[in-house]
Amino acid sequence: MPPISLPLLQEEQAELVGRVRVLALRGAHVIIATRNLKAAEEAKKLILDSNSNAHVDTMELDLSSFKSVRTFADNFIAKNLPLNLLINNAGACYVLAFPTLRRWS
Repeated sequence: MPPISLPLLQEEQAELVGRVRVLALRGAHVIIATRNLKAAEEAKKLILDSNSNAHVDTMELDLSSFKSVRTFADNFIAKNLPLNLLINNAGACYVLAFPTLRRWS
């Protein structure tokens, strides 16, 4: 793989770009699910700049919102794509309860 020039990225962003880039180089269709679509689009651009044949999409997903999770699931299902691999990269939340609008915890 030829090296690519990356801007200064936070550790999580650099890991994401690296993982997605490798998967895309191996022919995977990668969906970046994120709360921050702007950052995901920047990551997607970096990946496509180094591999114009990459199949990378971004989709909004906020795991703290049941509505967002439901919308993401519906939109993903509508794409009619297989889900072969799931990579979770989430921070820890050290609270006793995390209620949602529907009082989930």
